[in-house]
Amino acid sequence: MVIDNKKSHDNGLPTHQQLLTLLEVTKVIGREKRLDKVLSFLAIQGAEAVGSDRSAIFLIDEKTNEIWSEVALKEPTEIRFPIGEGIAGECIATKKVINIADAYSDHRFNKKIDLKTGFRTKNLLAAPMVSQSGISLGCFQAINKKNGTFNAADESFAQAFSSQAAIAIEVAILHRENKKMIEDLIQESEFQENRRKIDRLASIGELAATILHDFKNPMGAIRGFAEIIMSNHSLSLEKRDRYSQIIISQVDRCVNMVEELLQFARGDKTLEYRRIDIKDLIDEIALLLKVETDRLEITLEISVSYDGTICIDKEKIIRAIFNLTNNALEMLEKGDRLSINVRENTEHLIEIRIRDTGPGIPESIRHNLFDAFITKGKKKGTGLGLYIAKEIIACHEGKLVVEDLPGDEKGSCFVMTLDPSKNTYSLPQAS
Repeated sequence: MVIDNKKSHDNGLPTHQQLLTLLEVTKVIGREKRLDKVLSFLAIQGAEAVGSDRSAIFLIDEKTNEIWSEVALKEPTEIRFPIGEGIAGECIATKKVINIADAYSDHRFNKKIDLKTGFRTKNLLAAPMVSQSGISLGCFQAINKKNGTFNAADESFAQAFSSQAAIAIEVAILHRENKKMIEDLIQESEFQENRRKIDRLASIGELAATILHDFKNPMGAIRGFAEIIMSNHSLSLEKRDRYSQIIISQVDRCVNMVEELLQFARGDKTLEYRRIDIKDLIDEIALLLKVETDRLEITLEISVSYDGTICIDKEKIIRAIFNLTNNALEMLEKGDRLSINVRENTEHLIEIRIRDTGPGIPESIRHNLFDAFITKGKKKGTGLGLYIAKEIIACHEGKLVVEDLPGDEKGSCFVMTLDPSKNTYSLPQAS
């Protein structure tokens, strides 16, 4: 194995096995909807990844003002105690990772739980579960490291793991609430009064399907870089660390996609605008995209003639571009070409042109190409990629169009136009 645990421990990065656990948790997000099963899965995966004898997922019960655990490995009884007590309470309150080598020597440790369960806690690691909107949901706690005490790599893993766990739990809670809403709506007789609620639930379902559709982009990058790490035994430590960071960043992309669903459900449609260098943006996209084009034996061509910055929501623009390239890759064959060209047009606007040499766009769908659920000619996908891409560009007050190719040239060309002079947009910016 190329990433060995000792080197990961030395630089504080998660081990290779822990990175695989993060990937497994990402796959569960949005797929498993029952809260009890999500909690059980997280407890098992967390304990195995850090090598602990037990683990628990503590959640906040706002109704009773308590912290409780429905899942505690090897401990079937439910654990409850007031908010603020114990290591879990401290972890949730401070939103910081806590690593204790000797539990009984720490005044914050709640000995009552050991007395109740008959278990002896030696050391423990706690990491807060906080949503991206800053809401504390609870914490993940690993108890009694099987070999020694918890190290820096375990802390780094626990922090990333808890962030994903928070998203998975939020999705499960949202599903449970939506299910109850639907059951309540069925029992009511006034259909028109409840129509708005039903439509909203349907929209949430469509957006969830969109996110699952787009998961293939970061998943492809994660798989590609993991294969490089595992197969290249002569890879330098610098490149290993770089590729590990890319894997973690792509896991974060998956989490961000799911967060969009949660924000939509809460009615939050704000964007996080930041001014970034356009060349850095395209370089990042090219690095991730090349993994997939190399696998499919498709030529990737990148050209950036614009040297400047632009104010955008970086993650959403990346998602829009990947939606376009992903549609192209589904239609291209071995030996075809995919190109991304960035330039400044005569109106001083940035044009991002995404062109391929595939079969092109059927005339029958050109008039409604950017509508939802248009999938003609595709073997897979939900037909939501272009719809979401156009919505993202519209939020940046830009344009996304399909351009006719000259003569008998085959393929398709999408042109994304953005204004680099803009610093604010009509859509609210996230604080």
